[in-house]
Amino acid sequence: MKNKFSQVFPAAVLAVTFALATTAFAQEKVLHAFGSGTDGFSPAYGLIADAAGNLYGTTQASAAPTGSYGLIFKLTPTASGPWKETILYHFLAGKDGMHPAQLALDSAGNLYGVASGGKPTRGTPSCIANGCGTLFKLFSTSSGWRFNLLHAFTGVEDGKSPQGITLDASGNIFVPTVGSRGINNGAIFEMVGGTTGRTIYTFPTITQTGLTPSGAVLIDAAGNLYGNSNTGGANTFGAVYKLTPSSGGQWTETTIYSFTAGTDGQDPLGNLAFDSSGNLYGAVPYGGFASAGLIFELTPGSDGVWTETTLYTFTGAQDGLTPGAGVTLDTAGNVYGTTEDGGNATNCILGCGVVFELTPSSSGWAETVLYTFIGTSDGRNPFHSGVVLDQSGNAYGTTVDGGNLSGNCASIHGCGVAFEIPKAASAVK
Repeated sequence: MKNKFSQVFPAAVLAVTFALATTAFAQEKVLHAFGSGTDGFSPAYGLIADAAGNLYGTTQASAAPTGSYGLIFKLTPTASGPWKETILYHFLAGKDGMHPAQLALDSAGNLYGVASGGKPTRGTPSCIANGCGTLFKLFSTSSGWRFNLLHAFTGVEDGKSPQGITLDASGNIFVPTVGSRGINNGAIFEMVGGTTGRTIYTFPTITQTGLTPSGAVLIDAAGNLYGNSNTGGANTFGAVYKLTPSSGGQWTETTIYSFTAGTDGQDPLGNLAFDSSGNLYGAVPYGGFASAGLIFELTPGSDGVWTETTLYTFTGAQDGLTPGAGVTLDTAGNVYGTTEDGGNATNCILGCGVVFELTPSSSGWAETVLYTFIGTSDGRNPFHSGVVLDQSGNAYGTTVDGGNLSGNCASIHGCGVAFEIPKAASAVK
């Protein structure tokens, strides 16, 4: 079956530093409102999709069963319209993990993921209370989904609090972590072939390089890794780093851009994205002209120097505020993402967040707000959730609050939703 969510690489596009925002009247579909029974609540991270169009995600917590620290769910489209939720796994008592975060799929349909805490049986003192986090695998059997704990982080060489997960074509798994060796620098952990774990790089405690990785790494065709560091860099305001492997098993870090906390912002978060020309795109939640965050592009030069261009600076008003989940690109070169805040402020002090599109043209980049969350049944505040696009241009994601306002979660603002913005990529065409 053809993958309706297959990865796309848009053509190179022109870049300018500022543009105006408009609003498109795309409609939102709530695929699932969390907070009923044992289906969990607070889906803080984004969704992933398989070749059949099923969506997978995590919740940070669940009211039942007793001792649950979150779960993994699957959403399946049905012929009648509503999506069916299936709970694949509950994290219980923290022995297998606590508060699952990002997921990844391999070509065989196995699920891999990381949890920010759990397995509090060994490691540094900072891990004793809630654990340092876990790396796990879920695989489907005739009797249901089974869980396999691949690694429990210790907070020593391997770090703690995994920040994301990426699989390469050979089945190797890469996980950025923070707090390596009990101090504030981070590490990149690799699970080779899903069986042998090792730390391939530890970030040094000097300001000229990245220090604390944030978000998953991105892999290019040569096997180099790219990622954000929300601290460190030449100016201490965060950096984008590149890790290059050598034949001896060593990895070399290059800081390809250091943020200045000026008009280029500071503290990059979330995942990066490539276009077909090798340009990198990402999000900075803080700083910029209005201190509301921005979207940037990094272009490699023939001399190895990367040039940063600000594509769009948010104002913090109707166009959005705090884009902290990274970006997604489509085949036409448009950039998509979410902001945690901004937009409609009726039910949220800073706004309930938006889904946006950035479109290139000969006169620059323009932002279109595809959807503004109201903060009630439609959801509010997409936290670490960007969007995933299918081949029809539909966008999918989650909000950490909103939805079921009387559910079994602790928040008075709702238990969160999984949403669809139909035909987002054609909303303004």
